[in-house]
Amino acid sequence: KALDTDGGGTLSWDEFKHSFDDPEMNRYWAVLDFQQEDCAELFRLLADEDGEITPQEFLEALFRMSGAAQSKDVFRIQKMLEKLQASMKAASMKAIPSC
Repeated sequence: KALDTDGGGTLSWDEFKHSFDDPEMNRYWAVLDFQQEDCAELFRLLADEDGEITPQEFLEALFRMSGAAQSKDVFRIQKMLEKLQASMKAASMKAIPSC
């Protein structure tokens, strides 16, 4: 909830990136062994078309990615594939002429 500064129930990238200016939040990131670049990538992978994510969505992904580098890599690939599938489905729907 500390990240959701506007109280809207979702996190925008602007809200999220400000957490790196907060010394207390930086301690959390350090404990989790997450750098700003890792979080930026995770945010991009999770964000929907509206460019926002839920705090729950972010925390679940963060915990799934913690640990060995292999876990991060597998999760990263999984999310990229999901986005690719959605893009391909949307493109194929546009390509099919309607009757």
